Amino acid sequence: SDFIERCPAYKMIHIIEPDQSNYQNIEQKFINNPKVQVHNVGVSNANQTLRFSSQGISSRFCEDGENEAVLR
Repeated sequence: SDFIERCPAYKMIHIIEPDQSNYQNIEQKFINNPKVQVHNVGVSNANQTLRFSSQGISSRFCEDGENEAVLR
C-alpha cells in the first residue's frame, strides 16, 4: 500500500500468493481496488502442484507440507 500511495499513476498490480490464508487476507485488503489483482498460485518454470509448509511469515516446499501450491 506504500507503493499505491507514492505512485498513484500505476496501471495494475499483480500479487502472487500461494498460501490460501495469506491470499484471502490480501484479497480482502484490496477488494475495492480494481487495479490490484491477487492470484492464488505460485510461479515456476513448469505447471505443477507442490506441497509446502507455512511457518509464520515464511514457508518452504516439502513433501509432507500441509498446503498445496499450484505453480504456473
